[in-house]
Amino acid sequence: EIRSIENMAGNMHKCLDYAAYQAEYDRYNEEKRQEELEKMMNEGGDGFLGGSARVDWHDFVVVETIDFAVDEVVEALPPPPPPLPKE
Repeated sequence: EIRSIENMAGNMHKCLDYAAYQAEYDRYNEEKRQEELEKMMNEGGDGFLGGSARVDWHDFVVVETIDFAVDEVVEALPPPPPPLPKE
C-alpha cells in the first residue's frame, strides 16, 4: 500500500485516476444500497420499510450501559414468541 502511494505521489495522472476510481466505487456502493432500500420498501409488510427490513447497526450509538452487581440475581428472559405467519 505504501509503495503504491509513493508511486502515485510523483504522478498526478495516477492520483487523479485513483481518485476517480474511488469516487466511482463509492457511487456504485451508494446506488446498490439505495436499490436494496427501495426493494425492501416495495416488498410489502406492515413496517415502513417492508417486511424484511434489516437494521444498519452503524447508525446507532451507545448512550448508556447497565452494570449488574456480582451478587444481583437477574431473571432469565422468557423465550421470544413464535414468528407470525406470512399472509
